[in-house]
Amino acid sequence: MNRLEEYTDIDILEELKLIMPKRRTRKRTWLDKRNYLISILHYKFNYTEEKIANMFSLTSDPINRSSINHAKKQAGNFSKSEDTNFIVNTSELVKKFPFNIPEKNT
Repeated sequence: MNRLEEYTDIDILEELKLIMPKRRTRKRTWLDKRNYLISILHYKFNYTEEKIANMFSLTSDPINRSSINHAKKQAGNFSKSEDTNFIVNTSELVKKFPFNIPEKNT
């Protein structure tokens, strides 16, 4: 998919399924990718925190609504900072699903 192509929320959900770890993990590589995709679901496709949390409830990485609130903001904070780990960890996703995460996230 190139930058000119549009993508849908279904594309994001399919990508989450593809990259979901088999077991719960706190590895930064997974968390950065997950948080980037969560921020797109929330800010671009207007998914509520509750809806996103419900989608994760039966996965290997169940997270609650307050964790979704933190996750969606982390992606914006890290992408605007000089945190090269986040940029490296999400580079493939950014190419596949370009999105300018709002600096003032709510």
